[in-house]
Amino acid sequence: MGSVVGFLKVFKMFVRDVHCPRILCSCYINGLVKLLKGISGVTIGVRELCSLLYADDIVLMADSPEALQKMIDIVETYTSRWRLSLNTNKTKVMIVRPSRNTMVARGEHWSFRNQSLEVVREYKYLGVWFTDNLLWDRHIKHIREKAGKKLVPLRCLFAQRQLPLPIKRQVFTSLVRAVMEYASAVWFCNSKQERKLESLQHTGAVWMLRVNSRSNQTPCGPFSNSRDSKAGEPCFDCFTLLPF
Repeated sequence: MGSVVGFLKVFKMFVRDVHCPRILCSCYINGLVKLLKGISGVTIGVRELCSLLYADDIVLMADSPEALQKMIDIVETYTSRWRLSLNTNKTKVMIVRPSRNTMVARGEHWSFRNQSLEVVREYKYLGVWFTDNLLWDRHIKHIREKAGKKLVPLRCLFAQRQLPLPIKRQVFTSLVRAVMEYASAVWFCNSKQERKLESLQHTGAVWMLRVNSRSNQTPCGPFSNSRDSKAGEPCFDCFTLLPF
């Protein structure tokens, strides 16, 4: 997306919930991909992408309003041919420009079967929030709130002295940390956002170890999704907290 310059614009059109079983959708969708490849997409690195597909979710990417509308027309023709339908209530358009101005320009309009498509500034795709400024603030806020809601009900469980620490840790890893690290290979957080996520881990560790909330959290390996970390490598290996 960083390769888009000048008057070129990057557009994403998200198509959700094709109303047919996902297995059948996978059988029909290959033909659509071949048709979409005839239209230039967006250059990312050394690759040119015009679409992303997962199960019954479709993402269309183009470098101009006209190209995106052509792709939508192809989808319209293809779905009509195979008697498929799209949920236009969940079908959105998101504009990404190199500048901060992501407002819809005059004359920019997209429609599917004569129904206008809504232009949005953010969209949740496969559980990850994407925004038109290509920052991850929205997604990190979402996972922090979601992980926090998972953590609060566990306080009484973690307070049980009879429950072994390894079991408590496994519960935390499965219910809370799994939410925090979902799709972490895609998104990235800065130091401030990292500290906010780390605070949840610190709270969970305090409850499990039954120590003061002001305990030193430095010895506990910090939460991090750094690009330097190896794939699949855990963010921390211990719950050791040293009281002040």
